[in-house]
Amino acid sequence: MSRVAADALARNIEAAHSVARKAALTPQQRVWLAQIMTIWTCAYLEHTFRTRVLEYSSQGSDEATANYVRNQIQRVRNPSVMKMCEVLGRFNAGWKERFRENAGEPMFDSITSIVQQRNRIAHGEQTDITVRQIYAHFLHVRTLGEVLATVLVASKRTQIQEVRLHRRR
Repeated sequence: MSRVAADALARNIEAAHSVARKAALTPQQRVWLAQIMTIWTCAYLEHTFRTRVLEYSSQGSDEATANYVRNQIQRVRNPSVMKMCEVLGRFNAGWKERFRENAGEPMFDSITSIVQQRNRIAHGEQTDITVRQIYAHFLHVRTLGEVLATVLVASKRTQIQEVRLHRRR
């Protein structure tokens, strides 16, 4: 779980979109490519969410707390808007509210669609998502990491500790 993994997924999604625009694909190949891009986009969401929460929890936390968060965040799969809000709210009610405010409806709609389509694919159901649609959803959620960085604000105590540590160096 890392930014490297999320970045690799983002590059794969960009490359798949480029292939779909340039190559003469059959309708079935387009369906398969859209399904693969959906799965990658859902994995991108998962990696990005987990990574940001873990990065935050490891800053200024004792080892036991960081381990607890790491173990709990591993359980987050197919991160729906509701799941993300729930996890953030467990840390701090303000984070949940800031996430709702900063992410906005286009990102939330895209997250919901991505997770729903991924679940349909995983259960062998027909999916009607196109390469163009999934790429548009990806563009909406690509900034999730930045949104989370603004939401996961350190407490005053942690900020003071970081300032003191910085002054010692």
